[in-house]
This record gives sequence, structure tokens and C-alpha cells, in this order.
Amino acid sequence: MKLLTNIKVNQGNLLVMEVLNNQHFLSTLDPTKTYTCELKEKNSQRSIEQNKLLWKNIQAISKALTQDILKTYCDMLEQADVKSDFIIATSMEMGVALKKSFRGSLFIKPVNVNGKEGYLFKVYLGSSTFNTKEMTELISITLDMMSELGIYEVEY
Repeated sequence: MKLLTNIKVNQGNLLVMEVLNNQHFLSTLDPTKTYTCELKEKNSQRSIEQNKLLWKNIQAISKALTQDILKTYCDMLEQADVKSDFIIATSMEMGVALKKSFRGSLFIKPVNVNGKEGYLFKVYLGSSTFNTKEMTELISITLDMMSELGIYEVEY
């Protein structure tokens, strides 16, 4: 179970500002039980404007390189050293289905695991979880690539 709320500290006291998901959630808690709470500093989420800028830049790069936009996106994530993982799919169709679970996935090569044919994919969680600082760094990478390619104007 997860309760999202904004909390402020005032003279050593925690003040719950608002419950962000469902008030009904609180009524489902058993008053005879003890619950633990984890406090984390709130990160500023990437803005819609940052997201639009990122995708316009990626689109311009893809066009200049004449490659698929998701390939370009994965290349930018790779340059940003974004967390990634490898998955072996038992069929190419299963590998393609990875795009439903991961924002970026790239086919790497066919592999043989214990005598069975498989397909190695590199997967990225993507930029949807980035805060504004991480998103700014990724946008900076796209701007550097655009400069290298001689792209100086993009319609936003």
C-alpha cells in the first residue's frame, strides 16, 4: 500500500499538507495496527515543456540520421548513461512486446542459451521518471548531437 502526501516540517513537527491519492485509503487502515512511514525529499518532476523539447530534438536528430526515432532515443539514453538492463526473449515477437513495458528497447543480437535460441535486447526505463535536473542533462546531450549534425533550428 502507498500513501502519497506532501509534508512540511514546522518547528520540529511534521505537518501533512494534503493526501494526494485517495481519502478512502485512510479509512481502510486498521486502527489497532502500527504502520511505518518512509520520508523522502520531493524531487521536482520534469516539465511538459522539457518533454516537448526533448522529443522535438530527438525527432530532428532521427531525421538527420535517417533512423527510427526510438533508436535515436535509446542512443541518447545510452550517452546519458541511463540505467539499463539486458533481457533475453525466446522469440523476436516477445522482444518486440518489450516496448510495452520499457520506453526504450533495442535488439542486440541472437544468442544461444543452454542450446536454445534466444534474442538479446537492451532495455531502458526511459525519461518519464526523470527529475528536472536529469531531463536537463538529457536535453543537453541532444543539443550537443544536433550541433554535431549541423542542426541549429527546430520548430517547437
